[in-house]
Amino acid sequence: MCIFAIDYLKSPEHYSLGENVAIIGAGNVAMDAARTAKRNGSRATIIYRKGMEKYDCQQEGNCGGGGGRRGVSFLSCPRGDYG
Repeated sequence: MCIFAIDYLKSPEHYSLGENVAIIGAGNVAMDAARTAKRNGSRATIIYRKGMEKYDCQQEGNCGGGGGRRGVSFLSCPRGDYG
């Protein structure tokens, strides 16, 4: 199942995400979605196509996917049909 983060953030109670969630991207909305998923009982992994040096979140102290760089997959590109 593929859900747009902005839709999830508008009404997270309408979604049942499961135990593990992959968040594609590392911007502000992605971080908010990861924090919200974590608060709702899911384990979030951020999938980011760039390297750690481009990961703005580490400089701002704004990381949400599991705190710091845990739960982040760098230089990754998801492939497949996400419906």
